[in-house]
Amino acid sequence: MSFLKYIFKRGAMKKTPRLAIAIGLTAAIFMSCDDTKPDAVLWAKKYLAANSSQSSMSVVQTADKGYITAGIIERYGSGDMGDVWVAALNSDGSMKWEKFIGGPNLEQGIEGMSVMQTSDGGFAVLSRTRSFGVRDENGLPAWNAWVIRLGASGQILWQKAYGIEPCGSQASSMIQTGDGGFLISGGPVIKIDQAGNVLWSLDISASHAAQGADGSLMLAWTDYAGSIGLFDVSVARIGADGRLIWKKSYGQASGFADARDITASGDGGFVVTGSFGAWSSSKQRAENDIWAMKINSNGDVSWSRSINLGGYIETATSIASAQDGLLIAGSTNSFDESDAAALKIDQKGNILFQKTFDADVSGFHSAAATDYGFVMSGYSGSSSLLVCIDKNGALPSSSLTVKNTSASSANQSITVRPDAGFKAVAVIPTVTVTDAESGNISSNITSY
Repeated sequence: MSFLKYIFKRGAMKKTPRLAIAIGLTAAIFMSCDDTKPDAVLWAKKYLAANSSQSSMSVVQTADKGYITAGIIERYGSGDMGDVWVAALNSDGSMKWEKFIGGPNLEQGIEGMSVMQTSDGGFAVLSRTRSFGVRDENGLPAWNAWVIRLGASGQILWQKAYGIEPCGSQASSMIQTGDGGFLISGGPVIKIDQAGNVLWSLDISASHAAQGADGSLMLAWTDYAGSIGLFDVSVARIGADGRLIWKKSYGQASGFADARDITASGDGGFVVTGSFGAWSSSKQRAENDIWAMKINSNGDVSWSRSINLGGYIETATSIASAQDGLLIAGSTNSFDESDAAALKIDQKGNILFQKTFDADVSGFHSAAATDYGFVMSGYSGSSSLLVCIDKNGALPSSSLTVKNTSASSANQSITVRPDAGFKAVAVIPTVTVTDAESGNISSNITSY
């Protein structure tokens, strides 16, 4: 019952002081605005430029309640194999501005990309590039981690490529650290300041990172030469200065564990997410479920859960932490070849909701908490896909087919092996500063 209805019920109006009535009317007006607002901010849209294919790899909410998203675009017939796409959106998903940034060769993320808003109101984007930076032993362009700093209107402030001769450098994700700088994951792990200057780097092929409240950094990646199973998940804790504190491996004999993201859980712990599976001899195929594992700051396992949405190829690619739980986003083939999937869990790993989104062949790459719930980004066919849901997973005003699934969740036994002999070698990458070009094409927006 609303406050306004309450004060009028059963003659309550006669007994309510005028000040209380005025406060109640004001509150009712604001509540009414809040009640209608989610209809405009919960939406699903596709973005696609003409003669192109594109995919959103990262998204976050901005200070003005809009969104910034970054991904990759391939323009057919242009001879350009891939550029970076960055778009600033209003809260309803309409376009503020977009930029297409690249050089003569290929630019795209390996596992993903990262975008974030910076304290000055601008943005930082991580991708990887073969147009700028170091070259390999044959003189050909090597992969380089590529950080682009943009102003509030999308203008390039600076951009730098990071690579080690002759191998280059990979780029999987980037976080902004408490000191205002950035930590690049991929291999090596590189810490830079706000201007892009290298502070330190470690020869660890970590693909994802999260920072705890104490300033320490947790790194996570997949070890494809597993010491426990076929593939293991490795997690390392390092200090803010890059000093290695510990490293541990997590896996299961004859199984494979894959790490795709890590986040601080808000209670001093961290949650790693990805997939967990094994080879099925009877079906002659690999089968994997969405997987999440919570650890404390010492790497001890609080819980480990595998979650099946009905398919046999399922993976989580991103996890977002909110006050009332964590949202896991990814994909499943439970209904079609691939559907985008999202599920919310509490701090103990219990499922709060689980949904699939039938948007052609689709999947989510990224998820982030918002003022209204969560935003997820990925692909739908050859288009970028963005979906905004409330904290309960609702998407009320969209024609996108959303299916509630009956997920099965099971405790996943995990073997933990401390790697006492592991050494993180400090390296100093060669930094190359280059200029980029931006295109002038625009994306068409389609609402579901």
